[in-house]
Amino acid sequence: MKQSIKVKTDSNEIQCLYSQDVVYHDYGDCKRHLQMVFPYRQAMKTDEKYPLILLIPGSAWHKQEMYNDIPQYAILAKRGFVVAAMEYRESDLATFPAQVEDVCNALKFISGIADIFHIDTDKIFLMGNSSGGHIAMMSVLLHAHGLCGTGTAGIQEIPDL
Repeated sequence: MKQSIKVKTDSNEIQCLYSQDVVYHDYGDCKRHLQMVFPYRQAMKTDEKYPLILLIPGSAWHKQEMYNDIPQYAILAKRGFVVAAMEYRESDLATFPAQVEDVCNALKFISGIADIFHIDTDKIFLMGNSSGGHIAMMSVLLHAHGLCGTGTAGIQEIPDL
């Protein structure tokens, strides 16, 4: 499921592990996917756990482009984070707050695979830009009030990198 990739950035080449198009939820007529990037370290074979950034891309509430930012995710992976960029239902398919439900479903899925993928479920951070930032903020607010369902992990503030 994970493959080793090398990503060229402005200053160097980064090696990381990448799992493409991981289905986190199937709504019947609509599957939603994660693009997952992992630190490439020998520690991935030990019991060490890594914090996760659930990244919610902006798209003006339309179909997201899921592959353009893989090099940026690799930089975060090099710093020791697992990055899961999530695809959410665009507003043409489902109206708000369906996208927050997608975040909750992604978190439940990630909690279920955390041991396999060395993810520390006590250190999950939400991050997004544009419409993705709005979804991240609303997800944190709903989660804080217990409205994100059960089985979701603890969400933290993003640390200064």
